[in-house]
Amino acid sequence: MRRSSLWSTRLGVYFAVIGSAVGLGNIWRFPFVVSENGGGAFVLIYIFIGLIVGVPILAAELMLGRLTRKGLLAGTKDILSSFQMSHHSKSLKRIMSLSSYFVVIVAFLMLAYLLLISSWVSYFFIEFVRSVFVDLNYEPESMFFRLRDNLFYQIVLIILNLLLILFFVIRGIERQIERWVSFIVPFFVLFFILLTIKSLSLNLSTQALRYFFYPDFTKLNLASLSYALGQVMFTLSIGLGLTVSFGRHLNSKFNIPANSFRVATVDSTLSLFAGLLVFPLVMSGLFEVSSVKGPSLVFEAIPVFLLKIENGLFYALALFLFLYVSSLGACMGLFETLTSNLEEINKKRHRKTSFQVASLALLLTLLPAILFSKMNTLKMLNMSLFEFFDFILVNVLLPASGLVVVFLVLFYMSDSVRRTEFFGNIKIVDDKMYTQWLFALKYIIPFVCLMSFAMLLIHVFS
Repeated sequence: MRRSSLWSTRLGVYFAVIGSAVGLGNIWRFPFVVSENGGGAFVLIYIFIGLIVGVPILAAELMLGRLTRKGLLAGTKDILSSFQMSHHSKSLKRIMSLSSYFVVIVAFLMLAYLLLISSWVSYFFIEFVRSVFVDLNYEPESMFFRLRDNLFYQIVLIILNLLLILFFVIRGIERQIERWVSFIVPFFVLFFILLTIKSLSLNLSTQALRYFFYPDFTKLNLASLSYALGQVMFTLSIGLGLTVSFGRHLNSKFNIPANSFRVATVDSTLSLFAGLLVFPLVMSGLFEVSSVKGPSLVFEAIPVFLLKIENGLFYALALFLFLYVSSLGACMGLFETLTSNLEEINKKRHRKTSFQVASLALLLTLLPAILFSKMNTLKMLNMSLFEFFDFILVNVLLPASGLVVVFLVLFYMSDSVRRTEFFGNIKIVDDKMYTQWLFALKYIIPFVCLMSFAMLLIHVFS
């Protein structure tokens, strides 16, 4: 069995955690979720949830990986086998073990979802490359709908992206991936900030800023908390076993609590910049606001804007190239996480496990692809079936998955082990930080998740 060597340096891990969702989580999903949940009030809740839920879970997952030096499945098995249990608690042990497989199922669904969105990004990049050489003979507003109506083309792009990921993983070029991720993320951020500045120069940018930052709590609904919770976990890539895999390569000098906070801060900042980029475009009059909403928001708004400014084609090519690289990196990280987890448990060869993961991911990707293309007119709970798939996966399954590591760390680790792994070999130890983190795991996170699920159910059935 091949042992993975992904993200073995401090800087590599730092950028890998940030780069695992930069692009799709921040630029694509965050703006349309904000637009559906009232703007500024939702942004405040999102930032607050990121602080009290996202940071503690991220720290717990990195800590679990560093402690066990294994993926989630094998790490959970080791933790449970070393924990002294009474006869009464053996059933709880089985439930906890099965829960780790639930996380893997959610990770497979998320990989399928990300592969579909990555195919959208690659389509836009290909179309912009084509436009350099030939006249496309259609308006940029129609690009997204042309893609939606062509299921076969989406599947072809999904297969090509999956084959590329499979090639990289089987060839074992993880160290090159580490350098690639570390290199691309800072340039992506700088370029993204440049586009945001250009967007803010448009008319009505002041109105967009007011919508985005002024907290009008009357525009929130009972589902807004679940949207904020899901969005935090989506952009931080927690609840998928991914950051557990990152943590397995951390040394004891890596400051987990401090770096978890830094990663969440960078992640939230990029999400805010995404809103500052998109909402001035929506309110500028470049297109009909009523037609731009949901998952298509960014894919409709940004191309229209870029192709109407000077050197816009260059900006479009650069943006979608960066987005494609980041989306492919997110898919690759999740693919490698699933492969290594199954490889550790089943003791199978890396190549065989990789092909099995790729085959299952392809089959699962057909579900959101068909919902998006062939069943886009069907509704459930006033959402298209594709939006309903996103709703359940991100707002329900992902938070439930995130609770697995929380309970594992809380109930199946001794306090001395938790404390040791939380601080590592940090010379300056603030015991209050540990106490606050433990309080968040015990009370705040379960309470927020239960409130989120309860309010979501009331919203759905009211």
